[in-house]
Amino acid sequence: MFPLGCANLALQRSSIPKTGTAREQERPMPTIAEDPRIDPRLKAMFGDLPAISQLDVSSREELIERMNRPEAIRAREAALAALNTPELEQIAPSDGLDISSETITSQPDGNAIKILLIRPQSD
Repeated sequence: MFPLGCANLALQRSSIPKTGTAREQERPMPTIAEDPRIDPRLKAMFGDLPAISQLDVSSREELIERMNRPEAIRAREAALAALNTPELEQIAPSDGLDISSETITSQPDGNAIKILLIRPQSD
């Protein structure tokens, strides 16, 4: 399950347009190597990945169309394959972590949102 969390982060970095205030948009998204929140073991494995530019789209429909193009689908599949390797568990073990997923329903539109929770194990 741990690699999927990483894959979600990678997909979020590569496929979602910038949002937020103008001040937030002025700051570029940090690379994995620059982000202080990322585990050093993951930085060692993925830190050399080039920064991926954000898509600039005019509408949600355009984003959906772009993300359903064959090249975008291949890129997502390649990212998932790279992140779903046995080596990841050796580099960043999930021992001592509780990993679970939950589904919540957004309001008011009722979309199902799946959330991957990674927490330290507690007694």
